[in-house]
Amino acid sequence: YIYLICHNHSMNEMIKRRKRLTEPETAFLMRQIVEATKYLHEQLVIHRDLKLGNLFLDRNMNIKVGDLGLATKLESADEKRKTICGTPNYIAPEVIQGDRATRGHSFEVDIWSMGVIMYTCLVGKPPYEAKDVKATYQRIINNEYSFPKNISICEDAKDLIVSMLQSKPLERPNLQEISCHPFLTTGYIPES
Repeated sequence: YIYLICHNHSMNEMIKRRKRLTEPETAFLMRQIVEATKYLHEQLVIHRDLKLGNLFLDRNMNIKVGDLGLATKLESADEKRKTICGTPNYIAPEVIQGDRATRGHSFEVDIWSMGVIMYTCLVGKPPYEAKDVKATYQRIINNEYSFPKNISICEDAKDLIVSMLQSKPLERPNLQEISCHPFLTTGYIPES
């Protein structure tokens, strides 16, 4: 086991305290999440429970991905899993629909979760949140979400979120495409 002390708690705690993050803060943290997820996927590991509560912050606000309890290691990159698992607000539609829709799920479920994470950072609440889990799942399956009119979010941020929250897994960008997206490559980039 590896034990790390993350003095700044989780991103979930930060959102609770701050309500939402600025676009530069979100871009800074999303770049780290993309790189961490890229590493996992290169090892043929799907996290399957990426969420604010599993993203921890060290003294320097560097992300540490935690809780790999639902993660799975594939034998090959084209293998799929069929287990229904994850946290309701972050779960991808192909996981909810199981075998019927896509014959299982793969790396794209982590891309979906990153879209939910980014939306939540900028808006302050998850895009599909509803009164109960069943209603949340229905909103996810129907891809029912919108950007609040009272919160200013730049077009590049919206574009990246919309691309990651595509209902069809193969229509979502891959991690390389995400890392090259203008929202993550333009603007101020803090030193590590």
